[in-house]
Amino acid sequence: ESVESGDLDGGQAALNNVLESGPGQYPLLAQFRSAALLAEQGKTEEAVAAYDTLMTTSSDQRLRELAAIFAAYLLVDAGDPLAVTQRVGDMQVDSHPMRNAAREAIGLTHYKAGNYVDARVLFDAIAADPATQRDLGLRVCCRALRSS
Repeated sequence: ESVESGDLDGGQAALNNVLESGPGQYPLLAQFRSAALLAEQGKTEEAVAAYDTLMTTSSDQRLRELAAIFAAYLLVDAGDPLAVTQRVGDMQVDSHPMRNAAREAIGLTHYKAGNYVDARVLFDAIAADPATQRDLGLRVCCRALRSS
């Protein structure tokens, strides 16, 4: 509530309180929210570091992967495909439930770096996947057309 009302410092203090003394999984949720708050403040490097910490400390594989996806999307604008691929490259396999998020993050990074052929390959893979959600499919089709 503090963050939503514009009190970022108060929001971070509340999150720190949950991190220190929250029950159950609330500290983990507070870590995710704290990383998102850093990103909202434009502190991309700190946010990526916070997500990287979650990637290495969470006992839940899907939460580690979610943290990796969030970090990857924050790294898109840097245009460093290797940094993004290091985080989510293993998720591109056809059987992985987050494959298209991983492909999109890597594809966007290639696109940002001017590697249009590599971006197109990933966007085409997303578009060809029958499990792709309609909005994602439309997004990548538009990007693929621009990279032609």
